[in-house]
Amino acid sequence: MPFLLEVDLGTESLTALANKIINYVRLADMTRWRWPVLFWLPSTRRELTIHILTDTTIPDLVATASGDEH
Repeated sequence: MPFLLEVDLGTESLTALANKIINYVRLADMTRWRWPVLFWLPSTRRELTIHILTDTTIPDLVATASGDEH
């Protein structure tokens, strides 16, 4: 299954990342494109914060994971 990968190195603001998620969802809503997007984040804290910023309602189109140990 094809998917898109966004690797976050911690250099962008969390607001910018949240906006990327919103824009991927908008793109999917406006087109027939339905590839999932995986956001790989450098820490669990950053991953949890992005969920909070997106009201914890990240759609099925978007998945998150982090590189540190849980």
